[in-house]
Amino acid sequence: MQAYGFTSVAIAQALGDAESRGVVVRAVLDKKATRENDVQAVYLKDHGISEFTDGDHPIAHNKVMIFDDRTVLTGSFNFTRQAENSNAENLIILSDRPVIAAAYERNFEMHLSHSQEFTGAIQPYREHQR
Repeated sequence: MQAYGFTSVAIAQALGDAESRGVVVRAVLDKKATRENDVQAVYLKDHGISEFTDGDHPIAHNKVMIFDDRTVLTGSFNFTRQAENSNAENLIILSDRPVIAAAYERNFEMHLSHSQEFTGAIQPYREHQR
């Protein structure tokens, strides 16, 4: 998973459940997504999910889930309660698309390579200057 915002309890629980079933779950989050009071990053960490923050960009604005080597979810939908309940959002699930899934996996790995491991400690969010 790559996410800009991440406050969705339902998505966090689904990812935690998948990890407990033996699915390898990894998340690369925008640095802001680990600095909000209602963030679900700590929940994932508490459930053994490897998490990283992509601080290499002013905003890591990705909204992607790669389910396997054939299926990708993407769109404008942030993984937040706001997106679930009130925003006008879109998302698409690309099924049986191994070439597309491989491209998204390469992009995920590239962002993972310059990300920092999330320790589980929430810090107050302050806008930074670059």
